[in-house]
Amino acid sequence: MRNGKPGRRDVLKAMGGSITVTALAGCSGGGEDGDGGSSDGGSDGGSSPAPTEGGSEPAKPEKIVVRAWGGSWQESLKEHISDPFTEETGVAVEHTTTEDIVVQNKIQQSVKQDRAPPVNVQWSTTNLSFRAFKRGLMASLNPDIVSNLDGLFDQAKPDTGEESDVEWPFASLYSYTEPLTWNTDLVDSAPDSWEAWWDDEWGDSLGIYGRGTGTLPIVATLTGTEITEDSDFSAVWEKYRDLEPNIGLVGDDTNLTQGVREGDLSMVCMVVANTVNIQREDAPVEYKIPDPGAAMNRDAMYTPKGQSESELYWSQKYINKAAGTAQGEWAEQLGVTPLNENVSVPDYMKDNPAFPTTEKDFEKLILVPPRIEVARASEWEQKFKEIFGT
Repeated sequence: MRNGKPGRRDVLKAMGGSITVTALAGCSGGGEDGDGGSSDGGSDGGSSPAPTEGGSEPAKPEKIVVRAWGGSWQESLKEHISDPFTEETGVAVEHTTTEDIVVQNKIQQSVKQDRAPPVNVQWSTTNLSFRAFKRGLMASLNPDIVSNLDGLFDQAKPDTGEESDVEWPFASLYSYTEPLTWNTDLVDSAPDSWEAWWDDEWGDSLGIYGRGTGTLPIVATLTGTEITEDSDFSAVWEKYRDLEPNIGLVGDDTNLTQGVREGDLSMVCMVVANTVNIQREDAPVEYKIPDPGAAMNRDAMYTPKGQSESELYWSQKYINKAAGTAQGEWAEQLGVTPLNENVSVPDYMKDNPAFPTTEKDFEKLILVPPRIEVARASEWEQKFKEIFGT
């Protein structure tokens, strides 16, 4: 039940400023180009690097270049993955924080022109990585080199479809969920079902991501709409239209987090890492997963085509490092859930449905297959903009 009345939409839309948040790259709806088709590269995923004769390692390059998100994301990657990798192998790691979609477009150009890619390892969202696979931009992972693939949950392995025999074109490394977060000064008891968001009492005090990120799987489930490549979404869009008067902000991680923290929003649907991060700063917020569940997303790494044998081998060794038990401290610092089932997680993640650590936990979450999201992204984005104007 709501205790107070947050500010109006015009206040929220003007919100800005700085705030300490963990900004999940794939969660706020930006960055992906909306083209679901494959292109000139084909969809075979490329060839894996072959083990060298006698099991010897190829010569080491002076460095490899890894794309990363900036801020705490780059810092945590450097501390827990890149620096230890350099210490173990002697191969230096250079990071670039150019946006993942920009780098992926450059990778596509390099494949078309048969030249070296701009990075050796692309760290990106799972959905954008799947798009790269469909476009034939990646050299598939060799399980003999990336041996830690054996320790990953099934959710780390991409569903490449019956038309492809590529087993591991890329690997997802961790997951993050998007539950309901509420301001405890404004809401004394959070609803047990997302259906409560359609009640009149909320006014325009709710916040969501753009493009339906996080909420579209929930609305589809509430309306009994199956999420397939050709299912009818009419009921989903009608349900969104009914919700629109209660939405005060369609935003990104920063302003959704600030809005619920400061009390300008009573409830939001956003990545749980943001909530955990501001809870550590004593913000008056809590989170839960109401019925019928919450959306789950993942981030991944892949090796682009066009590298030398040496670069490709050591780049895949780098992904092997990221897929191993080093995930533990790395994921804890980011506030995401490692997909290596052999990794110990902090106490706050244990028996917590927002941080899935067992196969049973995954059953409670709503995961849209990347092949479906990639195929329908443009349609969904267009309809969402028609309803919410952003």
